[in-house]
Amino acid sequence: MKIEDIEELKDSLKKALNDVAKPFAAVEFSRENYNRLFPFSRIETPIENVKLGEHQFEKLDAKERQNILLAVHDTLGSPDIIINEERKSVFGDLNTAHVYAKSFEINGKNKAVQSVVVAIENENVSISTHERGINNVVNKIKMPEQLIYASDEIGQMIERTTGKQLVTVNPTRVNNMIASPIPNISQSSEKSTILTDSEILSKPMTVIVNDKERTCYNGVLEGFKNAVKMIDDLQEENRTLKNKNAELEKQIERKGRKSRGIER
Repeated sequence: MKIEDIEELKDSLKKALNDVAKPFAAVEFSRENYNRLFPFSRIETPIENVKLGEHQFEKLDAKERQNILLAVHDTLGSPDIIINEERKSVFGDLNTAHVYAKSFEINGKNKAVQSVVVAIENENVSISTHERGINNVVNKIKMPEQLIYASDEIGQMIERTTGKQLVTVNPTRVNNMIASPIPNISQSSEKSTILTDSEILSKPMTVIVNDKERTCYNGVLEGFKNAVKMIDDLQEENRTLKNKNAELEKQIERKGRKSRGIER
């Protein structure tokens, strides 16, 4: 038997999220930690590869959300639930978003950290992450099929307490059908390949620079070293040219003085 009543589903999720809330942890808010948590501003979630929106680091700082840096990573990387939600754009049309949520104990209260992922130019982009009340997050669900993912911990807890099966498209729960949650957020049918840090640094890698594809045949580390060497060489050449130009100006000035002396 599975949960089909929407109110029973929401009540079960609220209880489970409160029960599994983890102590809130923070890391130093620094660019170095951001880059470690989100290499190339990306993270692999249970259902898709997500890109962090532009200037997310600066936005967290500007909005005084420095303390949720680690929670952003945990919410996207190991969410408790993911909800499929329709949202109105600035033009009034409806667009679909994935709402990731994970519960934490924050200042003595159980709350959720929520991250919203939308489709932008064929990319799944996290555009906003912030704290929300658990009830606020769960109440986004209007129909059972909007719950497209639940962690094993959430699913098993609900099944134990209700005796009913929680059915989602969770790819880690073998008794559920695996399906693409929505058409406008791209899903790859192939198994994703996650490169280790050493592979990213040493394997051939193609990157976009100034709207052109550039290939680092010996990995991005070697490419970075070559780029730094070229910059150093250009800077040295520039210094040499500046020195030569300064010497040339002095010679012209001396010739001008000598010429004026002869004229007098």
